[in-house]
Amino acid sequence: MDLRIYLPDCSPIDIKVSDTLTVEKVIAKVLATHLGLESDCKLHNHAPQCYELRLHEGDGEPDEDFPALDVSRAIALFGDGDAVQEYCLCQISSVEVPPPPTITANANMSACRRLTTSGEVRVKVSERSEAS
Repeated sequence: MDLRIYLPDCSPIDIKVSDTLTVEKVIAKVLATHLGLESDCKLHNHAPQCYELRLHEGDGEPDEDFPALDVSRAIALFGDGDAVQEYCLCQISSVEVPPPPTITANANMSACRRLTTSGEVRVKVSERSEAS
C-alpha cells in the first residue's frame, strides 16, 4: 500500500506499507523514515505517542471535521481504493513530549553522528555485541 503522509509543515513523505499495518505502526514508520531524511521539519522521532494521523483535506492540511484515525486499526480500513492514500501527521497538543533518550559514556554502543544543514546533530544508535 502506497501512502503519502504530510508532515506538520505540509511537506510530504512517501512510504510503502503492508495494508495490515496499524495506524500506530504507520506513525512509527513515518517518524523512522523522517529521521533518515534531510528535513527542516522538526519532529519528536522518539515519541510516536505524540502524533496522530488525520485524513488529508488538500494542500497538506488535515481534515479537522473528522476525528483522528484509530491507532489500533489497520491503515487499509481508512483507504479508498488502489490510489496513493494521503494522510496528515499531526502532533497531539494535549500529550506531553517525553525527553529524548540519552547516550551514556559507559554504554556498550556505537553511534553515528550526522550534522544536518540546519546545524542539528542527529544520532543513530545501535547496540554492539562483543564476541566472547
